[in-house]
Amino acid sequence: MKLLVDENLAPRVAGLLALHLVFLLGLSACGDTPEDLPPASDISTVTSLDDLGLLARMGTQEQGDPAAVLHAPLDGLLSEDEVIVLDASDPWVRIFHRSGQFLRAVGQAGLGPGEAVNPSAITATGQGYTLWETQGLVELGAEGGSRQGLGRFGYRVRGGMACDDDLLVLASTLLPSDQPSVLARMHQSGALDTLLVLGPQRVQALQYPFFGIGGNGSLILYTDEIPRDRLLEVACDGALLQEIDLPPLGVGERWEQTERGWALHPAIPPFPAGLGRVDGVVIWAEQERLGSGDGPEAEWTTVFTALSGEASPPRVRIPGRYQILDDAPDGTLLLAVREPLPEVVLLDGRLLLEALVGGGPGRR
Repeated sequence: MKLLVDENLAPRVAGLLALHLVFLLGLSACGDTPEDLPPASDISTVTSLDDLGLLARMGTQEQGDPAAVLHAPLDGLLSEDEVIVLDASDPWVRIFHRSGQFLRAVGQAGLGPGEAVNPSAITATGQGYTLWETQGLVELGAEGGSRQGLGRFGYRVRGGMACDDDLLVLASTLLPSDQPSVLARMHQSGALDTLLVLGPQRVQALQYPFFGIGGNGSLILYTDEIPRDRLLEVACDGALLQEIDLPPLGVGERWEQTERGWALHPAIPPFPAGLGRVDGVVIWAEQERLGSGDGPEAEWTTVFTALSGEASPPRVRIPGRYQILDDAPDGTLLLAVREPLPEVVLLDGRLLLEALVGGGPGRR
């Protein structure tokens, strides 16, 4: 098996890596246990996150402090000792110790010092955090006491990552949705230098944070373009190193003519659920909805795939709705939980990787 690894990017991982998503046929409403899930020849089901090295849970009412309770985790970061979570309700930023202990909350709603308006993504900086708002960004101090707002000159920036000394961002125009999106370098003034012109982003892309991983002078990011789904590996100077085409993640949003005129129908799962790197191997996640249910009653599973050049790359499926928010050099993965209750968890990514490629304890 030849996995996508990051060993000084040599020899740039020749060839395109294909992900072949598994479309499960004949699904009916399923129960909560793995035995009730439909079998699949190349997907291994695990009983729970505990089988994959669950390290800590955080953000629930069990922690006692109302400020610790998460309503809808949007994005997150792992530092050496802390877990930084961006939530959909203020205070926007909740900070926990890696053990799960709640430490503090920063970033109230508003326009004053230490405040932000509906941020959708978060990036770590040397002095604190960058919160990405709809029409600008906010530099927030680690203790929540500072604010520097920047406009974005007609672009909506989904988020970004530091790449060496630059900040690379994925941006789309505020004009009609069929305009191209761009990968750009952002200056301290907020101005953008376009590095790559991409296809228009789907409307659904605004529901997700910036999916990207960095390291060794490059950035791998998910573009969520209308024509196709793909991952790009880009050097910090903007040079395209490789592109990884992905089959469509279900039916994208589409215009259809009805009796009342043209209507935009939403996308149909599976949906992208982030990516992370564990010991050099890139792991891609997708959320699948089982059966025909919708809303709170819908049942979801999350499929984790080790990117490889094989026709059937190794996968693990876990009941529940998870999203990879960040990774750490020690192999830890930060996951957001959407169903049944919002929280974030720390997972031993090396046990997940073992289950994916080594027939470890998670595989059946």
